[in-house]
Amino acid sequence: MNTKIKQSSFMQFFSVLPDPRKLRNQLYSLSDIVSSAILAVLCGYEDWEDVSLWTQAQLPWLQPLGICLKGVTCSP
Repeated sequence: MNTKIKQSSFMQFFSVLPDPRKLRNQLYSLSDIVSSAILAVLCGYEDWEDVSLWTQAQLPWLQPLGICLKGVTCSP
Protein backbone atom coordinates (compact mmCIF):
# COMPACT_ATOMS: atom_id res chain seq x y z
CA MET A 1 0.00 0.00 0.00
CA ASN A 2 1.20 3.48 -0.78
CA THR A 3 2.79 4.79 2.43
CA LYS A 4 1.36 8.29 2.08
CA ILE A 5 -2.18 6.95 1.70
CA LYS A 6 -1.78 4.38 4.48
CA GLN A 7 -0.46 7.01 6.89
CA SER A 8 -2.89 9.74 5.88
CA SER A 9 -5.34 11.03 8.47
CA PHE A 10 -8.16 10.02 6.16
CA MET A 11 -7.23 6.33 6.08
CA GLN A 12 -6.22 6.22 9.76
CA PHE A 13 -9.58 7.67 10.77
CA PHE A 14 -11.57 5.08 8.84
CA SER A 15 -9.27 2.14 9.65
CA VAL A 16 -10.62 2.01 13.20
CA LEU A 17 -14.27 1.68 12.17
CA PRO A 18 -15.71 -1.61 13.40
CA ASP A 19 -16.98 -3.77 10.54
CA PRO A 20 -20.58 -4.80 11.32
CA ARG A 21 -20.72 -7.32 8.46
CA LYS A 22 -20.54 -11.05 9.00
CA LEU A 23 -17.28 -12.61 7.86
CA ARG A 24 -18.97 -14.40 4.95
CA ASN A 25 -20.17 -11.04 3.59
CA GLN A 26 -16.77 -9.37 3.57
CA LEU A 27 -15.75 -9.66 -0.07
CA TYR A 28 -14.14 -6.20 0.07
CA SER A 29 -12.51 -4.41 2.98
CA LEU A 30 -14.57 -1.80 4.77
CA SER A 31 -11.86 0.80 4.18
CA ASP A 32 -12.05 0.16 0.40
CA ILE A 33 -15.83 0.59 0.45
CA VAL A 34 -15.78 3.74 2.56
CA SER A 35 -12.92 5.41 0.72
CA SER A 36 -14.25 4.68 -2.77
CA ALA A 37 -17.76 5.77 -1.74
CA ILE A 38 -16.51 9.08 -0.35
CA LEU A 39 -14.38 9.76 -3.41
CA ALA A 40 -17.24 8.91 -5.79
CA VAL A 41 -19.69 11.13 -3.88
CA LEU A 42 -17.18 13.97 -4.01
CA CYS A 43 -17.17 13.47 -7.79
CA GLY A 44 -20.97 13.82 -7.92
CA TYR A 45 -22.15 10.21 -7.90
CA GLU A 46 -25.25 9.58 -5.82
CA ASP A 47 -26.08 5.88 -5.45
CA TRP A 48 -24.32 2.56 -4.90
CA GLU A 49 -24.54 1.48 -8.53
CA ASP A 50 -22.89 4.74 -9.62
CA VAL A 51 -20.23 4.38 -6.90
CA SER A 52 -19.49 0.87 -8.13
CA LEU A 53 -19.24 1.99 -11.76
CA TRP A 54 -17.05 4.97 -10.82
CA THR A 55 -14.76 2.75 -8.76
CA GLN A 56 -14.44 0.26 -11.63
CA ALA A 57 -13.53 3.06 -14.03
CA GLN A 58 -11.01 4.54 -11.58
CA LEU A 59 -9.18 1.30 -10.68
CA PRO A 60 -6.00 2.29 -12.57
CA TRP A 61 -5.84 5.38 -10.35
CA LEU A 62 -7.05 3.78 -7.08
CA GLN A 63 -4.96 0.60 -7.04
CA PRO A 64 -1.53 2.29 -7.00
CA LEU A 65 -2.84 4.18 -3.95
CA GLY A 66 -3.64 0.88 -2.22
CA ILE A 67 -7.41 1.15 -2.62
CA CYS A 68 -9.47 -1.69 -4.14
CA LEU A 69 -6.49 -3.94 -4.77
CA LYS A 70 -8.87 -6.89 -5.28
CA GLY A 71 -10.85 -4.95 -7.90
CA VAL A 72 -14.62 -4.39 -7.82
CA THR A 73 -17.71 -6.14 -9.05
CA CYS A 74 -20.23 -3.97 -10.85
CA SER A 75 -23.87 -4.84 -10.33
CA PRO A 76 -26.00 -5.12 -13.47
